Amino acid sequence: QEFATELRTTRDPGEAIMWAVPVEDHKLTVDEVKDALKSLASSRNFLFVGEAQFYKQVEAVTGQKYRHVAFLSFCDVGVGKMMADYRDAYTGFMPCRVSVVEDKSGKLWLYTMNLDMMIHGGKRLPEDLRREALRVRNVIWDMVHGAAKGEF
Repeated sequence: QEFATELRTTRDPGEAIMWAVPVEDHKLTVDEVKDALKSLASSRNFLFVGEAQFYKQVEAVTGQKYRHVAFLSFCDVGVGKMMADYRDAYTGFMPCRVSVVEDKSGKLWLYTMNLDMMIHGGKRLPEDLRREALRVRNVIWDMVHGAAKGEF
């Protein structure tokens, strides 16, 4: 329902399927936000599995400075295996990604996919997978909201 309401309001599926969390105004650096995400993930038994520094790729291709846009990937291997065993298409949701984005005005934001469509949007998941998918959803929610405040 949240997805449908947001889609009706914005008419933008990208906006509707993502959570956008503003980082507290100019109190935290990019590195502090990333460190907070990694720390919060670790404390919840999520693996940090990599970072793609998109802004550096843009700079290498264009030769021009670009605002910070990076993608951090996290994974709960056990839940990932459950998802892949249940349906191959669900591997497209993995690993969980959080983008750290400096918007055009210089404000930092965290973006991550709202997993509610996957969890609630169709045929009910098997109960054990549903329970674990909800846990992953809640961990990601806690991570982005905590990191936006600089929690470790």
